[in-house]
Amino acid sequence: MIIRFIKPDPRGGSAKLTVHKTGKLGLSKGAMELLNTGRNRFVRFGFGEQDELLMQMCETAMENSFPVGRAGEYDYISARTMLDELGVDYTAKETVIYDIKKTPEDGIYRLHQRVIKK
Repeated sequence: MIIRFIKPDPRGGSAKLTVHKTGKLGLSKGAMELLNTGRNRFVRFGFGEQDELLMQMCETAMENSFPVGRAGEYDYISARTMLDELGVDYTAKETVIYDIKKTPEDGIYRLHQRVIKK
């Protein structure tokens, strides 16, 4: 029997953005590594051809970019305007999470929304 083993994720954690009640997007450690926020300190959000939510990481500020802030060991993005445009109620009791997936395009990532009811 031949078995093709699956490699573990070297980042050691999932790459996700969690919506905080303040309108900030908190980055997980896995997201910080995947997005290389040590170097990429700006992000832009937009929609792809199939209306999927995308994000682009940038080293320098560009038109419509959001700065990546730091609080302790974690990074965050103040994204109230983006969340308002998407109709996300960040003050609600439910938790909204965006899973981050790499795309074939360099520096472009797809965001998939999950809502966890409390």
